[in-house]
Amino acid sequence: MINTNALGKLFAAAGLAGLPFTWGSDGSISFGESITQDQRNSINAVVAGYSQLASNKADKWEDIKAKRDALTENGGYKVGTKWFHSDQKSRSQQLGLVLLGANIPASLQWKTMDGSFVTMTQQLAGQVLAAAAASDQAIFAAAEAHRQAMEVSADPAAYDFSTGWPKVFGE
Repeated sequence: MINTNALGKLFAAAGLAGLPFTWGSDGSISFGESITQDQRNSINAVVAGYSQLASNKADKWEDIKAKRDALTENGGYKVGTKWFHSDQKSRSQQLGLVLLGANIPASLQWKTMDGSFVTMTQQLAGQVLAAAAASDQAIFAAAEAHRQAMEVSADPAAYDFSTGWPKVFGE
């Protein structure tokens, strides 16, 4: 869908405001009889440029979301000196531990991301769940900051979103 307010500003900046043409939110353009071919070409060029910009922004946002989702699913979260898995199966198991509460089996060994084991306790299960929530929030905040910066970038297709993310396991 075309943002007609943004497109109108582009037409004005190109000196095309006030000419007899209209555009719809679906991208259609209707030209008045007095519009010259050069003016039509200029109007079409503005629309094409706007469409490419919108496409570049949408593509880059998909890339940012993919990075966000990969970090959420694979980055892990740290409790003390240990990193815990953050994939969906692990999250489900961790939530189950919290629900078990004091009924967590005594001496339950839980594998961490470095391959070592820790003894799971009710307190540790709560810390893991809290770390998961904090990690998710930090990753989503970083993605949103990148989206906002990309949206105002002069060249959204070239926007570099490789930095500014929370630390993950192995970094």
